[in-house]
Amino acid sequence: NKKPNKQLVKKTKPPKQPISSFLAFYRHKRSEMAKKHPELTFGQVSSKLGELWKSMNFVERRPFVDEANKDRIRFADEQEKYRELQAKKSKIKPNQDEEYNDKDIKKLKPVKENKKIK
Repeated sequence: NKKPNKQLVKKTKPPKQPISSFLAFYRHKRSEMAKKHPELTFGQVSSKLGELWKSMNFVERRPFVDEANKDRIRFADEQEKYRELQAKKSKIKPNQDEEYNDKDIKKLKPVKENKKIK
């Protein structure tokens, strides 16, 4: 009972949002900070990394800013492809190849069986 159009039109998820420069920094430094200070909780590690980020100058932040910019470019490319795919999806109706769609089937009345006469 497979519908051919469902094979053509796959469900796709929108691309993930781009990361910020701080998040790029956080990803690189969190495990390092956790190894150096195993006594710290997750929240404490995060606050220490926040303090470290605020104390960094632009030159120290530059690699993380570059990584975030690359991710923004990735997001823009994926977003464009996703929008093109959504436009194609809207042109193909899910039931265009079928004789009846679900609404038509619901309108049909069930056929009653003939009762046997004694």
